[in-house]
Amino acid sequence: MKYIEKTIEDSQTGANASYHELVSFTVDYNNSSVTSTTASYVSKKAKDGNKKALSFNSFYLNSVPERGESAHDWVLNQLVQSQPEDYQHDGQSVNPYMFAGGQVKND
Repeated sequence: MKYIEKTIEDSQTGANASYHELVSFTVDYNNSSVTSTTASYVSKKAKDGNKKALSFNSFYLNSVPERGESAHDWVLNQLVQSQPEDYQHDGQSVNPYMFAGGQVKND
């Protein structure tokens, strides 16, 4: 299973989470958008040990993968894209760049 590895502070618990798994996504080709949900765990070891996720976060992407492309891989790669210099997070919603700079891994 592919996942994102990046240590972040979980906003709901204050704990560090380093393993982020894509648990669902919907591709809407008519409206050129994707919604996705990730589950964040303390670590891969915690996930593999059947520990519960610290949190779940949903993201809305304003583009879609090509029809022949793996949507799962595409979403993961979109979530680790660099944050634009002019982006200002409002602090109220989920930061769409919270995984920027993370690594997509396959273990």
